[in-house]
Amino acid sequence: FGLRTSTGRPAHDPVIAEAGRRGFDLTAHQALAVQDFVAVPGDLYLVMEYRQIGEMRQIDRFARAPIDLLGRYGGRPHLHDPYGLGPSFTATSLGDIDRSVSALVNAIRRARAAA
Repeated sequence: FGLRTSTGRPAHDPVIAEAGRRGFDLTAHQALAVQDFVAVPGDLYLVMEYRQIGEMRQIDRFARAPIDLLGRYGGRPHLHDPYGLGPSFTATSLGDIDRSVSALVNAIRRARAAA
């Protein structure tokens, strides 16, 4: 979900283009606004920017929820949101997101194997 979007809004054109170059089709993607998101017990919320942690803590249902920075898993804690920025920055940002998600998936796999 997004903190500053409206449900149904499409992905930003530069993000669609860069995702396509990376093998992901976001042409049918639709944003989900935070007020339309349904939380379930056990959710972990991963945000890109430090300020987003504070913003989420201001929403009652997330006040005590587990929130972390996605980028912490990929070695660069603060990931700038590429929305509204050009293709070069979008490519860098999506690369950071890819690395962070891959590192998180690997950490989960290691934890499961050790359990």
